[in-house]
Amino acid sequence: MPTADKLTEAYEAWKRANDEHAEMMRSVSSGAKLDAEAMTQKVGELDVLHATWMDMVMRRDGSP
Repeated sequence: MPTADKLTEAYEAWKRANDEHAEMMRSVSSGAKLDAEAMTQKVGELDVLHATWMDMVMRRDGSP
């Protein structure tokens, strides 16, 4: 069963990736050139990190 520390660690990893994605978006919105490959990779990373956190919470809570 995932511990609170492991859940926090998973959340913090997602939060860091989310902050990086937000910074990429701010930069492009301010005129920087879009690196579509990097942006797509970051979104994929966010999806994986979120799925990991969700899986941990569902195991903790006994969800199917």
